[in-house]
Amino acid sequence: LDYNAGFGRANNIGLTKATGEYILFLNSDTVLLNNAIKIMHDIFLTKKKNKIGALGCMLSDINGKFVHSYGRFFTMSDVIINTIKAYFKNPFKKNMHVPQGVSAKEDFFRVDYVTGADMMVPMSIIRKLGAFDSAFFMYCEDCYMQYVYTQQGFSSYISVKPHIIHLESVSTKNNAYNLKKKILIERSRFIYLKKIYTPIQYKLFRFFYFILRSPFIIKPGVSFYEKKEYFHMLLSPVKI
Repeated sequence: LDYNAGFGRANNIGLTKATGEYILFLNSDTVLLNNAIKIMHDIFLTKKKNKIGALGCMLSDINGKFVHSYGRFFTMSDVIINTIKAYFKNPFKKNMHVPQGVSAKEDFFRVDYVTGADMMVPMSIIRKLGAFDSAFFMYCEDCYMQYVYTQQGFSSYISVKPHIIHLESVSTKNNAYNLKKKILIERSRFIYLKKIYTPIQYKLFRFFYFILRSPFIIKPGVSFYEKKEYFHMLLSPVKI
């Protein structure tokens, strides 16, 4: 592609050329330390009774510490409560996702969703239920994709046997970049919630969330332009 179509949309384009029985979505900033692809493929063959919709592994950083590998489906209450909790710690603390899984419970265990950084999915399920929703540009598309799968009886699992390093933590600390990422995350979160809740529930959520995030207007160290961009996101509708 000669333009940035977004994570999910770009992968969907790639799927039109794929012919395999199983599809592995793998970030370019990952390093495979063992025969991870074969291990994941073999799990599908040996655990068919589990009705696996998506399979991932415990990702680690370059120091061997587990990083975000899976999570649970978040709700409007999760977002509101975690935003309020953040204010008790620091009124201007960056509000990211709800708590995400970074620990290995056992060798093979069920989760709500696995991160799209490494995710193997049967092509038969993709043909039946689709892959990434094109409404998302980046973030939350993996969560929503697996939410749809779960509604249809296909669960997501983590295996600790594949060993993959994810270099995501090696990122810029530039404030403008972080704000851009924050806006992308929150907009995608709005899309996700709009898809799974009723219109009235979603509108009430947007109203209360705007109230909670309003103190951002006096956040020190952020330019007027950045504050304007953030409030534009808070007030703008999202398309699904």
